[in-house]
Amino acid sequence: MLTVTEAGLSGYTNGALLRRIASDFDVFVTVDKSIQYQQNLAAHDIAFVLLRVRSNDIVDIEPVLPRLFARWAELTPRKLIIID
Repeated sequence: MLTVTEAGLSGYTNGALLRRIASDFDVFVTVDKSIQYQQNLAAHDIAFVLLRVRSNDIVDIEPVLPRLFARWAELTPRKLIIID
């Protein structure tokens, strides 16, 4: 698992970022609650996970990770799974 910055992609945004990562990654995890409305997820060969958390701070993300891992087998390219 890498952040956008760790992957060297911090200059990319929105659709350009998704096009760039689809060839190198299998899953895109985000806290952007509007991603399914702003992007055509079906156009990208990658699975999407939306973490409904207060912020992208690890303190907020860490408690929902067990729920993400429990649903890992459900991940399918071009589909979004929401983890509360």
